[in-house]
Amino acid sequence: MVEGKANVQLGKDPAGVAKTTASQSIAGRTGRNSIYAGAEHCTRARELALLGYVDAEIAGGMGISVSTLYNWKRKFPEFAAAIASGGTKTNARVVQALLARALGGTVVETKEVTLRNSDGSERIEILKLERYIPPDTRAIIFWLTNREPQHWKFYKPVDHPSSPTPALHSPPTSAEVIEAMHRIVQELK
Repeated sequence: MVEGKANVQLGKDPAGVAKTTASQSIAGRTGRNSIYAGAEHCTRARELALLGYVDAEIAGGMGISVSTLYNWKRKFPEFAAAIASGGTKTNARVVQALLARALGGTVVETKEVTLRNSDGSERIEILKLERYIPPDTRAIIFWLTNREPQHWKFYKPVDHPSSPTPALHSPPTSAEVIEAMHRIVQELK
């Protein structure tokens, strides 16, 4: 800690990130301690990025201002890389979850069941159930409109030069969406 400064944490969220931090110097000036601590700050920033935090939340969680965070990202490439790697891994997990939701499939669930024996005593057994989850049309549409916008956006620009807004088209039918998803799945194989 910088000499002459006292850090005060006013509360933490469930992830242990300070909601509000303030530093006040003995001379009465306010401000945050913005001395870069290398690997320590890289590790903390990456952890926050893995939790899905955006820059302003990362700055708050580290007890620095957003402008300091941006300065550190410019001055220290390893710091910027730490945040980017955390965000990239989180985004990849979200993409996998969205794709799984769009494609559907089977999942194995476990369930505890209490059974009664012939002598009246009870026993607990764990059942494994396989459940089919159908493809989610909204997830499919979201995926396609963002991955193949030239084919799947709900609007296309009007060719008429005097029109200030694009013409709206109806969304694709469920059959069109499912056919497109099958095509994409075949391309992935």
